[in-house]
Amino acid sequence: MAEKKAKGRVSISLNVSPSEFVPRIFLAFIVGYFFSMEASAFLGRSLSIFIERSEAAVFSAMISFLVYMFVIMWVFAAQKLSRLWIVLLGGTMFCYFINTTIFV
Repeated sequence: MAEKKAKGRVSISLNVSPSEFVPRIFLAFIVGYFFSMEASAFLGRSLSIFIERSEAAVFSAMISFLVYMFVIMWVFAAQKLSRLWIVLLGGTMFCYFINTTIFV
């Protein structure tokens, strides 16, 4: 019986070469961590305007775990590495810029 080839996104994600796998691991675990950390700080500082600071910090910490998990899944499911680099590094730098300039 002949093997059937997978169609769609699955076939693309299964054909990841080792040269693409190492940058994906770096993006998922290192850059994803910094992205979720900066997004958490941004969310906590933004929410502290509306609710108490301690509640905003706890809520943003809980959301950061979900963001980190989403980033890890997205990195290994995405087709283009260039888009991942742009969005994750750009988002991290944007949140860092907002956190250090506006919320001083």
